[in-house]
Amino acid sequence: MTLLVDSDRLHSVSSTLVAHSAMKLVNAMQDDRKEVQIAAAACVFAMLAQKLGVHPGNALDVAQRIIAASVKERTDLRAVQMYVNEELKHG
Repeated sequence: MTLLVDSDRLHSVSSTLVAHSAMKLVNAMQDDRKEVQIAAAACVFAMLAQKLGVHPGNALDVAQRIIAASVKERTDLRAVQMYVNEELKHG
């Protein structure tokens, strides 16, 4: 697996940019059934990880760190989390 994403850049990615991109993904699939939402998100994640040469576990570690920080720091990603928890249609 060729590493196409710089590890330092991945670990220091902007939570604001992550939040904006995450919201685009959520909006794109918000009308789908819940089982389609999770399967689609997982497929895109797996495809991106493979294409960009990032170990899925490393990417999930970064995601968990950003999510945890968003709760403490009230970042834009916290708003995405609230939307997913409270507003996302789970048809």
